[in-house]
Amino acid sequence: MEAKGEGKDEDDAKDGRGDAKAEAKDNEEPDDEALLRHVFDWYYEDEELEAELQKFAFDNAKLFDDECRKTGEYSLEHTELHAEFRRIFERRLEQCVERHGASVQKFYRSVAGDQARSTELYSGHTFAAVINSTMSFESFYEMMQDAKRGDFYWGVPLLQDMDTLEFLF
Repeated sequence: MEAKGEGKDEDDAKDGRGDAKAEAKDNEEPDDEALLRHVFDWYYEDEELEAELQKFAFDNAKLFDDECRKTGEYSLEHTELHAEFRRIFERRLEQCVERHGASVQKFYRSVAGDQARSTELYSGHTFAAVINSTMSFESFYEMMQDAKRGDFYWGVPLLQDMDTLEFLF
C-alpha cells in the first residue's frame, strides 16, 4: 500500500503533467521587486562593469576637451563614442537581467510599470531616473573629461529630499 501522496509524481510523469510542472517551475521569472533589487545592486557594485566602462573611458578620453563644452558644439566622434558606451552598458545590463533568470522584456516592463514609487530606492521610477541621468550625453561627456584628468566616477550618487523622501538626480 502506498503512503498518501506517493506515486503521484509517477502518475504525473506518465501523463506528462509532471514534466510540464517542472518546466513551468524552471521558467518562472523572479518577481519585479527582487529583479529591480538585483539590477540596482549590480549597477552599483559590479566591479567587472565598472572596469569595462573605465577602460573605455580611459581609452577614449583624449578626444574630450573643455572647449566643446563651452561652445556646445560636439563632434560626430563624441556622439558615436556615446552610442558605443551605451551599447556596452546595455549589453551588460541585459546579461545581468538574464543571469537573474528574467527576460529583458520583463525587466523593462517592470521598470515601466513601477513609476509611481519615487520615494523607494528599489523602484522602477528610481532606476529609470538613475539610468537616464547616467546615460545622458552631458553626464557621459563630463565622465570622459574626468577620465582625461585621470579620474573615473561611475554611476550617479543618489540624493534624497529629506522632506518628501523623493530621490533626486
